[in-house]
Parts: sequence; structure tokens; C-alpha cells
Amino acid sequence: MSMVILLVRILVSVGFLWFIVRISGKHALGDAHPLDFIVAILLANLTKYMLLGQVSLPEGLVAIGLLGWMHMFVHLLSQRSPALQKRFWGDPVLLVRDGRLQRTTLARARITYAQFDSMLRGAGIERLSDVQEMRLESDGKVSIIRREGTRPLANLHLLDKPENPREEGPWSHAA
Repeated sequence: MSMVILLVRILVSVGFLWFIVRISGKHALGDAHPLDFIVAILLANLTKYMLLGQVSLPEGLVAIGLLGWMHMFVHLLSQRSPALQKRFWGDPVLLVRDGRLQRTTLARARITYAQFDSMLRGAGIERLSDVQEMRLESDGKVSIIRREGTRPLANLHLLDKPENPREEGPWSHAA
């Protein structure tokens, strides 16, 4: 395959993939679900075969277009039907309720204690008792509702002044 043909295949493939991703909506990049990853893998493989010449450019573009259309159609159906949305994307999983770890749910979600601790630290949670509710959302993100009166660790040292003004900290002028 000549360099010119390869360059044309790359330009057409990238342009068409860009078009498909743009029309599929911003959710395809920001809120990825398992189906989004599957589609991304298939798009990558189709593009690879097109670039290598194992699939003709028109056949590859049709396949990419059909895959993109199917992906958008599934998203459209799931937006209009709560039952299909639950079937395609699943439900959020409750990990903590009223400061108590839901161990069976954690095990069912295949989350290790180390991963769970990392989620808490990432959210600035010092004690599990500070959490009213913690959910693993269907897109893999973690949502945390804090109990009233608790604040993120990241803000404690920057916003609170010590009760004893002689106590040193990042807010003091001592060198």
C-alpha cells in the first residue's frame, strides 16, 4: 500500500470517527458505560482493519456508521424507557448507609477494601461515620452524601483557624 493511499485512509477514518463521536453526544466521552467501552474497542478494530487495507474503505465506513447509529439508538431507547435504561446501564449500588459499610453489596460489586478506602480518601472522608450515603453509580463514579456538620478533609486545614492562635499551621505567619 502506498503512503498516499495510507494517508487518505487515515484522514478519512479519523474524520469519519470524529463525526460519529460528535453526533453521538458528549456523554460518549464523559460518562462512559460498559457499552461505550465495547463500542470504542470495536471502532478501534474497524479503523485498524481499514487502515491496514484488510477492509475496504467504503465497507469500513459503512460498518463504523452502523455501529455509531446502533450506539445512538440504544442511548435514545434507554432515555425513553426506564426499564431499558435499567437493563442497559444498571442501577447504582449502595455502599454505605448511615455510616455503615454494606459489606455484601461491596463484595457483590467486586470492590476490595483497598479500593473502597481509596474512594473515601479521594472524597476527603476521614471517618466512615461522616458518610450518610455512598453509592457506586452505573457509570462507575462514586456519589457521597455527607452527614450534616462534616466537611471534606481537603478544606479543613485551609479554612479553619485553630482555637489556640499560637498553634502553628498553614494559616500562621511563623516561618
